[in-house]
Amino acid sequence: METKKIFAFVILLLVFSFSFASAITGSMGNARMILRVEQGDTIEKYILVKNVNNVSLDIELTTEGDLASHVNIKDKAFRLEPGTEKRAYFEITAAEKGTTETKINVQFTPIDGGNGVGLSSTVVVIAEESGGFFDFGGDDEASLEDVDENGSIINENKEDGKRGVSLTIILGLILVILVLVFVWVLLLTKSKKEIHKK
Repeated sequence: METKKIFAFVILLLVFSFSFASAITGSMGNARMILRVEQGDTIEKYILVKNVNNVSLDIELTTEGDLASHVNIKDKAFRLEPGTEKRAYFEITAAEKGTTETKINVQFTPIDGGNGVGLSSTVVVIAEESGGFFDFGGDDEASLEDVDENGSIINENKEDGKRGVSLTIILGLILVILVLVFVWVLLLTKSKKEIHKK
């Protein structure tokens, strides 16, 4: 009876570990943009969306924040194959004077309907009145930290899927070690029972 319980526990652990190891990772190239423009200007930018997973993902972009109604997303929804990336273009109009903050949310969803992950790119627009004093410092962009489906940071400034692959390998090794430990415990329990019977 005790052996059956151990086997059932090992099977549950395997199922949980495999689902954890195959968690979807979200990756983007632009975490934060600072745009210095004149009020009323329309700027075209893009978010570099990456699929660093080994499954195909459906990508969906939405907006929220100060200028959400003044954002035109050209690539609202698309599919990314494993190991590919796409520039998702959008236009934003500096409809308000001063500093505004708008978020472009990117949802990564596996095509098989499993759990996905969401990331956001923050667009800060600093708009001056036309003809006024203006700081021509240019636009700034920062790379986004990758996060898994639980919102945990995996790595920073990622240019490829190397760290995502490393994480999968580490999780796989942990799984193998756990299985070996449980098999060892099972054999130890069985040998103790045989000694007890003798």
